[in-house]
Amino acid sequence: FRRGYREGEITVPHEAGPSFDVFTLPDFASACGLMYTLSSSANHSMSRITAILPAAGMGTRMGAETPKQFLELEGTSIVMLSLRRIASCELVTDIIVATRGDGITKLEELIRSEKFKQTVRVVRGGDSRQESVARALEEVSEDIELVLVHDAVRPFVTREQITRVIEEARRCRAAILGIPAMDTMKEVKRASLPEDVAL
Repeated sequence: FRRGYREGEITVPHEAGPSFDVFTLPDFASACGLMYTLSSSANHSMSRITAILPAAGMGTRMGAETPKQFLELEGTSIVMLSLRRIASCELVTDIIVATRGDGITKLEELIRSEKFKQTVRVVRGGDSRQESVARALEEVSEDIELVLVHDAVRPFVTREQITRVIEEARRCRAAILGIPAMDTMKEVKRASLPEDVAL
């Protein structure tokens, strides 16, 4: 987890890191010049937690005509699978999805058909993950205790993992979920690879 402050905005580099971040709202407020007051003795059973799902990517590395978040697994789009997982955590009270402009209507229709318990809003995302998160943050209410950020194309996060990272964020003021790599890792030298292999 790294934070960079630049001209009143928060920068969260995230090109190669884990997919799940949780921050306390005062951390965002200090970066954005906003004023938030939270009681240190707040009743967690009454607190509000907003989850942000950036879903505006083009999915160019997939090489598919459909953006990755709208590809389907067993008949359900990946973004909706991720939404279901986030919504399964009762600690999450609000959800904001930042998606491509041409995907807003489609996504709103899918969300209405699900009848989530939480309020789910769709906003126009940006050209980068960072810009999409920033636009969603503009919609976060002032009485929110925590903000959770989860990539919309990672649908296999569990309710237990979501709960655990929220609990850690409450204790430490910020938390990020990391999963041990189970795949075989190999180190190669570029000189040993054919010229047509892209790294």
